[in-house]
Amino acid sequence: MDNKSQIHSLDELDSYVQLEKKYFFWRRYYHAVGLAPFAVVGFIALWFFPNSTSTLLVNCVGATLAWGVAVAVYSFVLLMRYVLFRCPRCGWRFGSRGSCTSCSLPRHASQSPWNPIPV
Repeated sequence: MDNKSQIHSLDELDSYVQLEKKYFFWRRYYHAVGLAPFAVVGFIALWFFPNSTSTLLVNCVGATLAWGVAVAVYSFVLLMRYVLFRCPRCGWRFGSRGSCTSCSLPRHASQSPWNPIPV
């Protein structure tokens, strides 16, 4: 029997589980990760150096904004990797649904007909 036909859900694939953990972490915390450096540098610039004309502070604010853009781009890349994950059973893209649109492979074991939800 082929190894791909023995898969009952995407939860059985280590690569998918790692991707899902990264995706849900970033989905939850990307706002804080992206905006925290900007808030800290902005607070320091406005509180300690309110009348400064130094380009160092401007460059620091610009760097934190670039960091925020990089975090947003990485979050988008993770979203695309999550949505465009290929189904191991049929090879088509899995999509954002709970099961594959072409072969009905469930994303999670609790949705699998082979592993019904206990009552």
